[in-house]
Amino acid sequence: MKYIAVKELKEGAVIAEDIYKGASLVVRKGHIVTAALIRKLQQWEINSLPIQSDDEGKQEEKDIDLKKLSEEKRQTLLTFLQDMLQLGNEYRFGYAINDVDSYLWVQKLFVEITSEKSTYGLLQQLKSWDLNTYHHSLDVFILGSLMAKKIGLEHVAEFSKACLLHDIGKLKVEKKILMKTNELSSREMLQMRAHTGEGFHLLKQKGYSAGVTNVLKYHHQPLSTLSKEEREERQIWKKEHDILKLVDVYSALTLERPYRESLSPPKALKIVIKEHGDINIDYMKQFCEMLEIFPQHAVVQLSNNTVAEVVGG
Repeated sequence: MKYIAVKELKEGAVIAEDIYKGASLVVRKGHIVTAALIRKLQQWEINSLPIQSDDEGKQEEKDIDLKKLSEEKRQTLLTFLQDMLQLGNEYRFGYAINDVDSYLWVQKLFVEITSEKSTYGLLQQLKSWDLNTYHHSLDVFILGSLMAKKIGLEHVAEFSKACLLHDIGKLKVEKKILMKTNELSSREMLQMRAHTGEGFHLLKQKGYSAGVTNVLKYHHQPLSTLSKEEREERQIWKKEHDILKLVDVYSALTLERPYRESLSPPKALKIVIKEHGDINIDYMKQFCEMLEIFPQHAVVQLSNNTVAEVVGG
C-alpha cells in the first residue's frame, strides 16, 4: 500500500483502505478509481489516499489468465470488459461493481459461461443482430449475477446464463422493429411480445436446462395472465424470476433505447416500485442496498446517522 496525491491518480487504481471525510464513509476499500471519483475527491478536498500496490493485486489477477484463453475467448473477454466500463459506471451501478473481488468474480463467471460453444455463438449472433439488446443482456447478466450472489441463490452460474440469454428470442424479431423510434403497430407489438416464447423454444431445442429456459419463458408475463399449470411451473423458479424481473426492468429504464433517453437510477427505481406491483419488495430493498442507490424521494439514513431525502433527477 502506498499513498498517492489525488492529482496524480490514474484511472483503474484500487483504493487500499476505507476513506472517510469527517465521520462519513465516502469511498470503500477495493473501490476502483474513475475520472468521476477523482473529481469527487477534489471537491471533498481530499489530497491523497492509500492505493493498492501491484504486488497486492497479483493473487487476484491470477483468477483469469489471459494466456490460457483461446484467441477467440480472449477477444470476447476484452470486448466484455470494454462494454462493462460503458454500462457499469458509478451513475448506474453505484458501488455494486466497484470492489476488486466483485469485478473479477463477474469476469470469471462470464468466461466460464461463454466457454460453452452454443452460448458463445448465440451471444455473437445477438451482438450482430441488435447491439442495444446485446448491451442490455450484458447489463442484466452483471446486475442479476451480483444480486444472485448477494442473496445466496443456489446455482448462480445457471441463473447467470439465463440472464445473459433472457432476450435471445429477439433474434426472431425484425431489425426494423427493434430499431423503431416511434410507437409499434399491433402486428409489431405481437412480434415483440413473442420473443420470450421464441427464446424458450430456441434454447430448449439446443438442450439448455429448465433452470435457463423456464426462467426466461415468463420474464415479461404478469402472474395474473398465467394458467394454473404455468403458475406452478413458474413457482419452481420463483427466486430466479423475481431477480430477473427486477434487474431487467431497472436495466431497461436506465439504458438508452431507440425510442427514449435513459432515466436516472433514482427515478427508475421509483418507477419500478410504482408501476410494477409484482416486484419482490424484499429483493428491491437488497438491490438498492447493493447499489447504494435509492428511489427518488426515498428517505435514507446516511453513514453519519443523519436522515436525507433522495432528490436525484
